[in-house]
This record gives sequence, structure tokens and C-alpha cells, in this order.
Amino acid sequence: MAVADPQQTHYLKTGEEYVKSLQDDREVYYKGERVEDVTTHVATGGGIREIAAVYDDQFDSQAQNVLTYIRDDGARVTSSYLIPISRLRQYALLSRYSVFFSPATIASKVLGE
Repeated sequence: MAVADPQQTHYLKTGEEYVKSLQDDREVYYKGERVEDVTTHVATGGGIREIAAVYDDQFDSQAQNVLTYIRDDGARVTSSYLIPISRLRQYALLSRYSVFFSPATIASKVLGE
């Protein structure tokens, strides 16, 4: 079991933190032209806003117990890496959050970074 870092205050990103993490010097090209800011570009901004909403849902009281869990050490973390314990839990995760991603990419691309 992983032990929580006492200096770590939280393990979940908000939507705003996710968006800000993408505003860096990465090189992204769309149709041969460089995208200066993927968070606002017409081809990528909408999808990024949708993903940011999933990050924010981790803090929503109705979705929090599906999207996160409390580890034995007391830290609330994403449940995206957990193996679903029931078909209902798996359906709950995939029905809402697989609109843009396959199940294989949800954990790494949406919630766990």
C-alpha cells in the first residue's frame, strides 16, 4: 500500500488545474499549423473543457464516491485505477466518462494524471 506524503495536500486535480497544466510550451499541430494554446483552440478546446468537467466531478458530492475513494492512509484519490468490483460500478464509470475515450484511456488520460 502506498503511504500518503505528509507534504501532499491533495491528490486530485480540479478542472482548472488540469487546464492550466496544458498551458505550457508543448508543440501541437492541427492541419499543419501550430496550436498556440490547446485549451482555447477550436479543434481541441471543447474536448479539454469536457475532460476538465470530469476532473471537477471528482469533487461533486453525487459523483465523488464513484470517481474517488479514500485509501487506508486517509488520502482521497482517483478510483480510475481500481478494478471494478461490480458491473454496476463499471457501468457507472464508463457510461458517463467514455464519451470521448475508450475504457483503456480513461484512467491515464482523464483522471489519473
